[in-house]
Amino acid sequence: MQYTRIHATFCTLIVALCTAIGACSAQNNDSFNSPATNMPRGSFLQPHLCHKWDDVRWQQEFAAMREAGMDFVILMSTADTDTAGVTRAIYPTAIEGINHSGNDVVDACLRNAQRAGMKVVIGLNFDDRWWDIGKGTAPMWLEHSLMQGNEIAAEIMRNYYPRYAEVMQGWYWVWEVEPSFCSNPIILEVLTQALNANLDFLHSLSPSLPVMLSPFMNRSLGSADNCARVWQYILSNAHFADGDIFAPQDCIGSGYLTLDCVEEWFAKLRDIIPTKPAVQFWGNIELFDQRFWTSADIGRIKLQHDAIAPFVSDFISFAYSHYVSPNLKNPVLHRAYSHYVRTGKLLQCKAPAAVSEAKCTGGILSWKGISGNEWLLGYRVRRDGVLVADCQLTHDGSCKCSINADTPGIYAITAYDAWGNESSAVEVKVP
Repeated sequence: MQYTRIHATFCTLIVALCTAIGACSAQNNDSFNSPATNMPRGSFLQPHLCHKWDDVRWQQEFAAMREAGMDFVILMSTADTDTAGVTRAIYPTAIEGINHSGNDVVDACLRNAQRAGMKVVIGLNFDDRWWDIGKGTAPMWLEHSLMQGNEIAAEIMRNYYPRYAEVMQGWYWVWEVEPSFCSNPIILEVLTQALNANLDFLHSLSPSLPVMLSPFMNRSLGSADNCARVWQYILSNAHFADGDIFAPQDCIGSGYLTLDCVEEWFAKLRDIIPTKPAVQFWGNIELFDQRFWTSADIGRIKLQHDAIAPFVSDFISFAYSHYVSPNLKNPVLHRAYSHYVRTGKLLQCKAPAAVSEAKCTGGILSWKGISGNEWLLGYRVRRDGVLVADCQLTHDGSCKCSINADTPGIYAITAYDAWGNESSAVEVKVP
């Protein structure tokens, strides 16, 4: 009956979506109710990082997360469909059309979280063709994907909840929405109903488990006011329940927002969060720099936290295990992060010394790295004032102190530490 009702709704809406996209082309809970914390209480973990971990490795990661002030992890996602339409799950499944091989990542995560005193939010499914939603591919797979997500949730509840009821703390709706997706009101309605297809089922399946969303924003595609209007419509018309969590990404790591504008965007969103149902408004701090896929220093993370703290009640992050964990990154980051979590302050220390022996030979800019600085994180290179490289120390403390310099200009090299302190620059002119 659930499927029949949703199917009928989607038949109508998908026809409208097809028409709208064609026209555009022609024209152009309670589980988380706790006092607000200073830093993220949980962080995302992508299966491609953890799918081969044994129990020892899981326990190492959870121990580090607890040192960093966290008590839950968001496992995303439990099934993924690639652009060719092949779907693979990270757990043994009996659902038709989904493949599985290798470890049972869901059980490994829940089992080790239970041992470590951690909690787990379970992500549903995702389809890589989501990013082509404005190119007319949506009608072919959207309804099927949402029904598949409900099947996955039901299967996970049957297979894991009886053993891990105290560990499972919610669901994560993986489909990331950016407001410009909804420039056409019909598409906005389709996406709202798409969300409802999962919200209705999840709330019926597991009333005590909240649903979490973490959308993103992009100032190059719209304004803070437009973002607020889109989410006001969705939050007012989607079937949220008390305790569900709306946790937008701060978009600093991606560069979609900047530190000088992120407050405005979160302030606008804060003003449209409904009181009935009582949806929780959290922030998702990005711990990376997408330009180079490197880790953010703690000074920048503090600026991100302080910018949106007045508007949100709690925090998550993307993603501790990928960008801060001492099991993957240089341990200096975890040490600095944990100190900040414990004290709420940055350690006041002397900036690193300047690099030496900087030169450009055969189109390769190189320099001699510094030694003796316990907080050293890496080296930044700017060309004519624009950051063009970020060379960070690896897990074992090594660092490649060279880059290609095939564009003329004045190159400036600095050393920096985990707190964001930066040395004086050493310049090399490349003719």
